[in-house]
Amino acid sequence: MEHHTDVFIQHYFDRMEIRHVVDEIDNAVDAKDWEGCRGYFTDEIYADFTSLAGGSPGDMPADDLVGAWRTNLYADKLSHHMLRAWVRFPLPRSSS
Repeated sequence: MEHHTDVFIQHYFDRMEIRHVVDEIDNAVDAKDWEGCRGYFTDEIYADFTSLAGGSPGDMPADDLVGAWRTNLYADKLSHHMLRAWVRFPLPRSSS
């Protein structure tokens, strides 16, 4: 049972870290801190904007994503991200 508890705790902390990163990206976007925002991404990312703009999901340079946000969220345009509808990951199952 100890292994299952350790896996559960690690899973919980992993989820919290993901939430933290998402929140910090949103905070950086809202603050127009484009360099800080860009720092949360690898050079190449996988993006799916099909529900927003149609098209197909796929790989793209993170610089292009942040650049598009910078263009669309110009200095005088305000944004305020409020995300709390989190995706729930299935809990790890015990192998015993």
